[in-house]
Amino acid sequence: MDDRSRMGWAIVAGAAIGGFLGFLFLTDRGRRLRSELESQVDDLASGVGKLQDLASQVRDTAQTGWQRVQHLTSQVARDASAPFESGAGNRPN
Repeated sequence: MDDRSRMGWAIVAGAAIGGFLGFLFLTDRGRRLRSELESQVDDLASGVGKLQDLASQVRDTAQTGWQRVQHLTSQVARDASAPFESGAGNRPN
């Protein structure tokens, strides 16, 4: 793409963006649309915040569960090796 094509596309894009912003800020219909979009964006932001809180709770719960599994695993391994550490006990004759 040469420089003239890029400049042409930049002009078209700038005009489209300018026209859309003019519609949003200078017409009654645009103001209503902007108001509706703002409330929906606020709802979306609230939902994202709740989702982040939920993800944090899930992460904390999973971490606690993993720590308990590790603790139980080490305890079971320790208990399983305990009879053999004394040197006496359950050896066959």
